Amino acid sequence: MADAYNEILGERLPKVQELNDKRKRQIKRLLGELHEPTLDVVRAYFETFRDSAGPFYFGDNNRTWRAGFDYLLRSDVLTKTREGAL
Repeated sequence: MADAYNEILGERLPKVQELNDKRKRQIKRLLGELHEPTLDVVRAYFETFRDSAGPFYFGDNNRTWRAGFDYLLRSDVLTKTREGAL
């Protein structure tokens, strides 16, 4: 999953350097929320986020905040991405 994230979003968002225990738990939880827990579905999620998220998520804001791997592992972000509500 980290490799897919880095490949799809690593040019625009901070790259994943380490998969610690907390991230591994978040990945497991996220996989349980997907209609199929496969790498293809994960890649589709990251691609949909990349293509539908506004500039704000990529640092175009007054705080220069950017989404990152941990942000994309959140349930609410998955839901917003599915619903086109970013």
